[in-house]
Amino acid sequence: MHYARAIFFVILKAMIVFLYGEDVYRREVKVKELLTTNREKNKDADIKVFDLYENKEVWKEAREFLSQPSMFSDKKTVVIYGSGEADIKEWRELLKREAHTKEHVVIISDEKAPKKNFLFLLGPDIKTSEYAELDGKKLEIFLRREAEQFGVLFDGGAWSVFLSHIESFPLRSAAGVRELEKCALFSKNETINTKKLLSIIQTSETKDVYAIARSIVSEKKREKKMTLLECALLNKVDPAHLFNTLVYVVNGKDAERLASADIKIKSGNAEYEEALFSFVLN
Repeated sequence: MHYARAIFFVILKAMIVFLYGEDVYRREVKVKELLTTNREKNKDADIKVFDLYENKEVWKEAREFLSQPSMFSDKKTVVIYGSGEADIKEWRELLKREAHTKEHVVIISDEKAPKKNFLFLLGPDIKTSEYAELDGKKLEIFLRREAEQFGVLFDGGAWSVFLSHIESFPLRSAAGVRELEKCALFSKNETINTKKLLSIIQTSETKDVYAIARSIVSEKKREKKMTLLECALLNKVDPAHLFNTLVYVVNGKDAERLASADIKIKSGNAEYEEALFSFVLN
């Protein structure tokens, strides 16, 4: 049985799934898997995303959504990012109630373990999975599996260089997947040796772009976001590279917006630079 399907059967019983940890990429992959399985099991389900990292007051919108009857389905599905950002009794009680009543499907994705007032999220009524940043052997196992899926082959020396390269990044799983995508594109199904690998991975540029992407996402003021983007483009940062890097460091509504923009780009209805400015402005 596929893991996403297996965990969804648990959701049907537990009703709240709590995913947490610094590994944004693997958490987001699991959220998407759960939502896909959810849609397969209940095509009429109402699904909404509430990002409390972006605005902690949206817990009120989540409360309203869960309290109103659905016209199409008995169960609603809610994805919540940053559950602990609203340390409010009414919000905590709502989440506790959802865990016990089993009325709706609630998927929570947080960057850190729960604060003191939210420790109930680690309780027996809730399915919990931690996504710590990978390193060492765990990172190698993850990257080997991803490399197989991309059809990328390394010789022994190149594989060691690749691992060292990825270990130097923050958010290593996201960086590893991004670099494997590049390797798959440029290797043309041939085994990659060290010389070929070094021609594919542009270490300094990649790290710089990653830092720029993180700065844009973490900046709260629109004007400063715009300045960061304009400076990056003036310094000849590739818009496609920056856009694809942003995809790996955002979550919640930002992730939905970039996914929508990606569809427009791939269908020829938008350019990368246009999509970047739209993302920053909105």
